[in-house]
Amino acid sequence: MANAQTTATKQEIYAVAQRLKHASPVWRAALLRINGAKITKGSNLDGDKLDLDAQRWHITMLGITGDGWSLKEMLDNWIWWAELHHKFDAARRATDGRTDCPYNGQPPAP
Repeated sequence: MANAQTTATKQEIYAVAQRLKHASPVWRAALLRINGAKITKGSNLDGDKLDLDAQRWHITMLGITGDGWSLKEMLDNWIWWAELHHKFDAARRATDGRTDCPYNGQPPAP
């Protein structure tokens, strides 16, 4: 599991996203703490009623950010971005991490 000081791999990000998606609220809180999530709660001050950005919740964890109007929406948004981050990974080759090519490392036929 990656902490705030190290760079998380795409597989670690995906694993945390899946755990958050299927965890109970108590385990979600534990996972957020373990992975060094920085959460900023939306403001409820009267002076911020017209500032929509101040009212939104924000999360940064493992290099991915998410936001939402509530805690649940914020976590769902982070999970969505984490899954998208994993889905659009160009380096899909499991053996050496190189991008897959149609020739599987062999030159094209003459």
